[in-house]
Amino acid sequence: MKPKLHKRKFKDGYEKIYMEEISRKEFKKSVLRKFQKKQSVAVFAPKYFGKSTFLHSLHDELAKAGETTVFLKLECIFSPEDLFEAMRREIQRIFDISFNSFQNDVAAMEQLQDVFIAFGRLAEEAKRTIYFFIDEFDEIEKIQSSKLELNNVFSDSWMPFPDVIFCLSIKNSFGIDMFRNPKSSLYGFAEVLNLPKLSNIETASYLVTEFNEADLNIDHALIGEIIRRTNNLPFYVKSVCRELILSRRGQEVTEADLNAAIDEVYRREKIVFMLQLKFLRGKKHGSAILLKVVKGENPYDLVNETGVVKSNIAAWLSILEKENLIYKNKVGKAKFTFFDPFLRRYILEIYNVEEK
Repeated sequence: MKPKLHKRKFKDGYEKIYMEEISRKEFKKSVLRKFQKKQSVAVFAPKYFGKSTFLHSLHDELAKAGETTVFLKLECIFSPEDLFEAMRREIQRIFDISFNSFQNDVAAMEQLQDVFIAFGRLAEEAKRTIYFFIDEFDEIEKIQSSKLELNNVFSDSWMPFPDVIFCLSIKNSFGIDMFRNPKSSLYGFAEVLNLPKLSNIETASYLVTEFNEADLNIDHALIGEIIRRTNNLPFYVKSVCRELILSRRGQEVTEADLNAAIDEVYRREKIVFMLQLKFLRGKKHGSAILLKVVKGENPYDLVNETGVVKSNIAAWLSILEKENLIYKNKVGKAKFTFFDPFLRRYILEIYNVEEK
């Protein structure tokens, strides 16, 4: 059961707050205002910023208010047939109507268009507004050919049905481009909104709440260290906090306890990092370019340092961004940036580079 948010303050001045509730309240209000205008939105943020948590929170809020909702996680859908079956199940659940099963002898895109349009017409006939949440929407590229025919089918099928309102999550500039590039078939389908990063005060309030409830004392300086060493990414904040509580050695969190918790979270994530970087094995240029971004250096310096051509660097930067390892930077001189402090530690470790 989701815990309630109690309106009280602790002796240190922090308000009790839970990670699932960590604000973004104004952002949530802005999304709901878009919904009232029948506007679909695509929520953008890098990995581990809390996009999925935000979508789930908004979905649950609408569902509890009695609204009709759908939630799909696209990274768990591996083919057009999987997407078709997911839609077929939703038609059965919401409208209590059976839809034909997937036919192997009929074109997949034709069947997807049929099931999308059927869903839209049923919503229209029932005069129901349906809030359709799709997490990791940029994974749509992985279940279609390079012709991006599913993008066309998706756009063409849903456009006539304004009462089906979409809330999508995207995590890189390719996802943004789907909705902002005039040449894209999904141009204008959803408005891209940037999910704001949590403030240090919000995260500190969450941590104080958790440690107080676990009857653990922690110094304000160590709260700041948790925020700094996790780069204030919700996934890591929660992981480190949980590890400190589960592995408690006394009533007081020490610096040694924090170091041990950080190391344990890092140890658990290493297998994920290894698999994430598997595609770079034997790719000398790709590895060198990634390392440059991780170190905060200009990857194009490799032109003079190693002789690699600019077009090759540009191509690798595009690949690394598609793999959600680096992100286009809107602030500062560097064109790309790196958010994940634990993955950064792993990359520096495997390439024998000392942490600065």
